[in-house]
Amino acid sequence: MASISELPSEAAAALKEVGDWLKDQPFTEFSGLRFFSGPGLVERCNPILKYLPDKCKEDFDPQKHDTRVTSIHVHTHMTVPVKDGSNGLLIPVHIINGAALDGQRLHPLQYVELGRSAEAMPEFYALLLLSRTIE
Repeated sequence: MASISELPSEAAAALKEVGDWLKDQPFTEFSGLRFFSGPGLVERCNPILKYLPDKCKEDFDPQKHDTRVTSIHVHTHMTVPVKDGSNGLLIPVHIINGAALDGQRLHPLQYVELGRSAEAMPEFYALLLLSRTIE
């Protein structure tokens, strides 16, 4: 099951800013998944990442892990992909009522640690960080 935690209330403005920006980006659809990983994404999400606990920052440190930053738009029932041996961190930035992950409703200021793929229900936009240990 996905582990849901909460960001501090100070993160709300950064989440809104990124959510508003993402809604206007050109998402690509592949196998039912809409994703965007274009220019500016990493810089735009940095203000949000500073609110994560140190443990999350360490787990996704690009010096220790092969980390990929992308964003997704869950517009239909789908699976958020996390490959075996990888960790995922899902940070919803714009949530529309009814959005859920693995049967748990999503709320503002939450982030989700994923150790495996998860079932998602619409609708929401999120940052998705995927990480694997560098060997």
